[in-house]
Amino acid sequence: MNSRALTSLICLAFLFVMASCSMRNIAEEKQGNSALDYVAEGRGTWIGMSRRARDWDSTMAALADAGFNMVFPCMNTGGAAIYPSDVLPMISEGDELAACIEAAHRHGIEVHVWRINWYMSSAPAEFARRMMDEGRIQYSWDGKRNGPKMKELGYNQPEDWLCPSHPANRELEKRAMLELVEKYDVDGVHFDYMRFSNDHFCYCDGCRERFSEQRGLENLSWPAEVWKEGRLREVYLDWRRDLIHSSAREIADAVHELDPYVCVNLAGRNSPYWCTYSDGQQWWKWMDEGILDFLCAMDYQADAEKFQRAVESHIPLIRATGVPYYCGLGLYEMDSLAQLKANIAIGRELGQNGWITFSERSLMKHLTAIKAEVNTRPALLPHRAPRTRFFLAEPDSYSDQGFAHYNSGSISGQMSVALSGKLKVGIIAVRGEVWLENMAGERLSRIAEVNLDRARRIPLLCELPSPGRYRLGFYGRMTLSAGGEKPFGMHGFPFESTGG
Repeated sequence: MNSRALTSLICLAFLFVMASCSMRNIAEEKQGNSALDYVAEGRGTWIGMSRRARDWDSTMAALADAGFNMVFPCMNTGGAAIYPSDVLPMISEGDELAACIEAAHRHGIEVHVWRINWYMSSAPAEFARRMMDEGRIQYSWDGKRNGPKMKELGYNQPEDWLCPSHPANRELEKRAMLELVEKYDVDGVHFDYMRFSNDHFCYCDGCRERFSEQRGLENLSWPAEVWKEGRLREVYLDWRRDLIHSSAREIADAVHELDPYVCVNLAGRNSPYWCTYSDGQQWWKWMDEGILDFLCAMDYQADAEKFQRAVESHIPLIRATGVPYYCGLGLYEMDSLAQLKANIAIGRELGQNGWITFSERSLMKHLTAIKAEVNTRPALLPHRAPRTRFFLAEPDSYSDQGFAHYNSGSISGQMSVALSGKLKVGIIAVRGEVWLENMAGERLSRIAEVNLDRARRIPLLCELPSPGRYRLGFYGRMTLSAGGEKPFGMHGFPFESTGG
């Protein structure tokens, strides 16, 4: 071998060694914080109820391949279930819930069981008749049942709703939700219709008796004094809100006590005004009180500008709660995938923690394009991260959209990290990195390194590179009490700065 060939061989060997070292360093870096390969985002879809057996495996395989990490399958209503239930009539031939969970978990997807509260959709006739005979259904202020009154008001809701003030109905709601946790390996339970049907309900005899007793009223002129311009209208609306709130709180407390891993979440109505005065569902208070582990807001607007206004109306209500906010997207109303992509982009810019489509039936034909154009990076569920809160300095003001606004390009604050979370096992250590991100999810600068074996508050200081909207992201690995590690990712609420 001549000297030139020997030199070439040595150079190739050197390059191979350097490349191997480089690959090893990259691998070690990823192993040290593989969460950096992910984004922190919940991606889900609602799945409607069907009494016929489904091919759950093919559905979950397709969703997982497209980057989805959770589903919300409707498995029961106020009067029916598609699994063997001790509480509700079973209307399916087989156990659809067990089949759904088995397939979803095999493909790495969480199952948050969607329950339609109060509304007796798909209920067998004999069950619905018994509820009416026992005085357990809602009536409007003019004495009409839900079906006829809702048709008169322009809604397609022909079945009756159970009255939220009736003690037996409240117990049924609690038992129906708890049964899901007791019998099945669910990841969460999902409130829907946890409200009144609208402001025309409920004015049944039971509501009159219970309202009068609980508010210490005698000789009440019903419903005149509580309807529209009645002198007790606001007192009555507050009582309705408390009925819904207290039922949700009682159920959530029982679920959390039974299995702290299981997430309680809600399909929250869009308009804060109608939530307050029509539905009796002030979900932002539920977030404040820890009733909800995350919110799925029904921001069903195909039009991008209307969708943006809907999400912006929620910002003042959610920014201080620390509870993940997942936008609900009305895909069934959209003419094209472009509208879905536009709404997801708007939601990401406004700081959503994830998004959910309504519904799976409209979604499946778009999965290939969503995989290529939307879910381009794998995602970790924010609600499975260690309990972490960011506390930034008092802002100089709030922007027109409701974000904290800083006039300085330097922002100080703290983060609190607890060795706990919505996990099936305990956490004995957390290590990771805090990054400054823009709203496109690009990591701009590393703010802090975290290596904890106990809960702590960590000081933060970040310099913003230019005016704009930013957020802090926390990515790392949890060491679990049962052995092994689990990656996590989450981010705080966005803030704005002039960068000056």
